[in-house]
Amino acid sequence: MWPELLGELLVDLILRLIDDSGRRLGRAASRVWGEGVASGMMFEGEEPWLSSCSSAGRAIRLSMMEDKINLAEKLALVNEYWSPAIVGRLNDYKIQVVKVKGEFTWHTHAGTDEFFLVLDGELAIRLRDREVRLNAGEVFVVPRGVEHCPFAETDCQLLVIEPSGTVNTGEAGGDLTAEERSI
Repeated sequence: MWPELLGELLVDLILRLIDDSGRRLGRAASRVWGEGVASGMMFEGEEPWLSSCSSAGRAIRLSMMEDKINLAEKLALVNEYWSPAIVGRLNDYKIQVVKVKGEFTWHTHAGTDEFFLVLDGELAIRLRDREVRLNAGEVFVVPRGVEHCPFAETDCQLLVIEPSGTVNTGEAGGDLTAEERSI
């Protein structure tokens, strides 16, 4: 009986937290159980309303996909090259579309791999020891810590997946560094 009752109470609490625009229940839960249990849950586009994080050190995002996403429509909203836009989230990962042309910045991501799927066009991913050429429908994952430089001779459209909070230029920084944004 207790496991079923506890499960029902947790479902009820989660539903109330989702519907609690004033975040009163979240703050109350953090006082009762501690911030580690009532961790920083938020919806896409919201700022964290509790200071604690998941065990991975990142705030937990409750993102709900209410409808399908049309990548062509989302790409039509992207007006600048090398300016990724988040179209969805998968656990702690951001799913982004980006239009590219020309050379990007040589950079690394010390703590994460980076997933590239070419939607349209052709992309070259330059590595220090080789070059990987991708056509539409092809995928390449740059391993964590590997220096790379994406390059497209002509217009190219990509789907990129990496952990939330990952800076597009990695540790290199520079003029092409883009703020995270959702469309």
